[in-house]
Amino acid sequence: MSNRRVSKELDELKKSSLDNFNVFLTQENLLFWKVIMKGPDGTPYAGYYWLLSVEFSSDFPFQPPNIRFITPIYHCNINDDGRICHEILQSKWTHQTSMRVVFQEILDLIRDPNPDYALSAVIGAQYKSNHLDYEKSIKNLNEKEAKKTISAIMKDYKLTEN
Repeated sequence: MSNRRVSKELDELKKSSLDNFNVFLTQENLLFWKVIMKGPDGTPYAGYYWLLSVEFSSDFPFQPPNIRFITPIYHCNINDDGRICHEILQSKWTHQTSMRVVFQEILDLIRDPNPDYALSAVIGAQYKSNHLDYEKSIKNLNEKEAKKTISAIMKDYKLTEN
């Protein structure tokens, strides 16, 4: 079931207008994607790019995919290992959840963090108490880690268009 569903998800993403994400298969393995995410406009992440990994288990779609940021990102709901704290990838996951919805929810989380469910208590507290410092920390890490262009990331990770 998982290969057929993952293939369907990939086809749907190619047809959709989700401009902030570019999906690449890894070594022709349908169950492992690399994704380049463009930071959403109107946020301190705008103009920067992150590489994410998406791994589908054999239980997909009955279990959510494992999605992680490979490129470091400063965000209270994403930890140092790139793990994302979002209910769509945990308690709110259903077998009907599409990858398009998952990616949209990740963008929404980037735009509007939830410090009450912060994976880093320090970053969550910073978001609540000193938002200007929080945004400054975002921009500092972006300049250090997320400046590469899509083509540079593709070259570094040997990604080719599907």
